[in-house]
Amino acid sequence: MVAGALLLTACSLLVQSNAVQCKVDSDCSVFDAGGAAIVCVDTVCVGPGVGGPCMANTDCVTRSGGQPAICRNDTHECVALLSANCATVFGDYQSDDAIVLGSILSLSGEQASSGMDELQSAELALTDFTNTTVGLPAGADGKPRPLALVECDDTGDDTVATTAATHLVNDIGVPAILGPDASGLCTAVINNVTIPAKVLLISPAATSATLSGISPYFWRTSPSDDIQAVPLRLSVAEIATADSLNPIKLAILYKSDTYGTGLYASVTSTLQINGAPVGAAQNSANFEPVEYNADGSDIAAGVAQIVAFQPNLIALFGTNEVVSSGLDAIESSWPTGPARPFYLISDGGECQELLTEMSTNTGVRTRVRGTVPGTNNPLFQAFSLEYQGTYGAPAEVFGMAGSYDSIYLLAYAITSIGSGMINGTAVSNGMDKMVGGAPINVGTGDIKSAFNTLSAGNAIAINGASGPLHFDLTEHEAPSDINVWCVGLDGSNNPEFESSGRSYDATSSMMVGTFSCP
Repeated sequence: MVAGALLLTACSLLVQSNAVQCKVDSDCSVFDAGGAAIVCVDTVCVGPGVGGPCMANTDCVTRSGGQPAICRNDTHECVALLSANCATVFGDYQSDDAIVLGSILSLSGEQASSGMDELQSAELALTDFTNTTVGLPAGADGKPRPLALVECDDTGDDTVATTAATHLVNDIGVPAILGPDASGLCTAVINNVTIPAKVLLISPAATSATLSGISPYFWRTSPSDDIQAVPLRLSVAEIATADSLNPIKLAILYKSDTYGTGLYASVTSTLQINGAPVGAAQNSANFEPVEYNADGSDIAAGVAQIVAFQPNLIALFGTNEVVSSGLDAIESSWPTGPARPFYLISDGGECQELLTEMSTNTGVRTRVRGTVPGTNNPLFQAFSLEYQGTYGAPAEVFGMAGSYDSIYLLAYAITSIGSGMINGTAVSNGMDKMVGGAPINVGTGDIKSAFNTLSAGNAIAINGASGPLHFDLTEHEAPSDINVWCVGLDGSNNPEFESSGRSYDATSSMMVGTFSCP
């Protein structure tokens, strides 16, 4: 009985990575693995016995009945990759050299169309590495290290996003996470999970100014809304001039999360209409700000308030719901008689829902313009064509190029670590190597060159599909040009997002180009 108690105690130590169980393989002879070999790995006895510690990812897949699972390097435990909120895994997770990352995006709910587009963009980048080099360098025996992505759905909810992040961080032990794309969801995840755990999170579309420089464990490919606010302010005057709005009667419908309120505050801080600040007494009858709950529960009341105000220009600062439940409802309830309004939409409203609205309400197309970080550069065009070839539609939604770029950034940051321990701190330090070195374009053409440069200990400078990613190493974001988009028609007369030719140049802090939209 004493011997049995000692054996049970020893078995309970098998998965405790902080316990010194062995120095040589023979120290592990007290364990029973059904005749299989048990070896000493990092002072822990490791073997393939059922219920015991693991040696390989395939051991864990077998034990789980074929469900996705891996053997954690740090604890030698089998862990399930999937959970209630994380339903799929993309890539070769069964390889013992695999590097498993996580993603948290809105794959259901109001933002599902954007989230799926961003996830597919990330998968496209992962496929680039698989098809070009199989994986990253510095695997065992010189083998490449495949990349795998555990894909989680935040459903647009803070609690769900945090639960998904907890699974990725605590259960699986991922070193880095892509997403969420919403500023509010990002704030919840980084404050409650990733920053305390020292896991890097990179967002493709979170733009709230409150996130700038918040932690070395948070990076983003999108710029602060303080930058986007400038062309939004300037576009108000340009729309008024182009469409003879005199006086300007402006309503702003904005979401009560960090994205909507932050953008509203940045835009209105110095916005003038009719020759005076929007908050001036003389504009009391010409300006109507309307805030709606982050869950969209009271957006119908906000729509009714705006329709009653009858503005000639409406700015929309929200995400998919600001179109599907905002613009759509305004248009359908607009009274007969008064001229219909023009719309100015921030990046969160550049979504499939807007194109769907214009398919049935064709008159709204010429009354809409918006802003989005990024440029219509050759790298974006190449990415969009690659995406269209894979998924059948061009890349038109904000965040897609950022997701594609984010996977390249994470892959190269991990490459810079070499054969060292891959954790959030190491990946964050590797992100510093993405600045100030040899120019590298995203896409398959420069992958091997990037590997060689980083493996030699040198830095690179990433040019992304979302624009040049010349990161500020304090703010952990890159200044970006802001493109002014409009909605044109494709060859089949279907609405599609197009660059208007007008944009905000971040370097000169000026609007450049001429607005022209078919």
